[in-house]
Amino acid sequence: MKLKTITFTGIDDRTDIKALQRIQHYFPIAEFGVLMSRNWDKNGNRFMRPSRIRYLEGKGLRLSAHLCGQIAIDAARNHWYGPTWITQGGFSKIFRRCQLNIANADPNMHTFIDGMLPVEELIVQANSTSNEDLGLWKSIRGGKLVDEVTVLIDPSGGKGLQGKTDILRSPHKVGYAGGINAGNIREKIMELERDPGVGDYWLDMESGVRTDDWFDVDKVTEVLNEYLKTKAEIEAQNMVTKCIVCEKEFRTNQDEKICPECHVNIEFEKEMLRMISRTRRDIFIK
Repeated sequence: MKLKTITFTGIDDRTDIKALQRIQHYFPIAEFGVLMSRNWDKNGNRFMRPSRIRYLEGKGLRLSAHLCGQIAIDAARNHWYGPTWITQGGFSKIFRRCQLNIANADPNMHTFIDGMLPVEELIVQANSTSNEDLGLWKSIRGGKLVDEVTVLIDPSGGKGLQGKTDILRSPHKVGYAGGINAGNIREKIMELERDPGVGDYWLDMESGVRTDDWFDVDKVTEVLNEYLKTKAEIEAQNMVTKCIVCEKEFRTNQDEKICPECHVNIEFEKEMLRMISRTRRDIFIK
């Protein structure tokens, strides 16, 4: 599958870390997003207190930092003192990816990121795939950071509003968000997996995995179970088979297993080999 990560954003002070560890063990594709702001204490349940963020280090979790407000703008200018202060110096040890929630910032904002990043991957949020909305991402991505700087297309701006997927057809990895939950993740995955112009991608959800605005691990599990069902469905429809005659690998499905190279019916050839094997075994026994 082209889907590489499913991010669940907004783990909070009530989130059971051991429950996240269990989910991570059984679902390696899961990533947990931590919202961070200089005014975290005034922004509601979705922002975890700094002392608890520091506690996440060494817990075996895939984590991404989601910077909001001024610390996101500062990071776009390669000033990382905000997240460094919040994590008490442990930012690079805790997080593998970092998202800048600056979709509404000035697209002509001057940025200075042209060297090493404190994380493996920097994500820039955009409201759409228009040239105007992608301007800031392209600005930050320039130079040597093409692969390290990716973009999240989120037309809902983190509000969980559902809508038509605004697909960015790009050879680079792209993220998609906007009203995703257990009830529609199958549809979203199928749409993106079947689009030949879509490369590797990830999905991000926030409101879809909350109850009374608190992070809900049961809803996370529901989403991941739906992902597993969808993955099995896709693999059954689009399996990779190796021809036993010419040894070429090709994509097939449950109904048709004809090698496009030598036009052999794979199941027929396998059955013939089984018959020959049984015949030889019977002769040997006699």
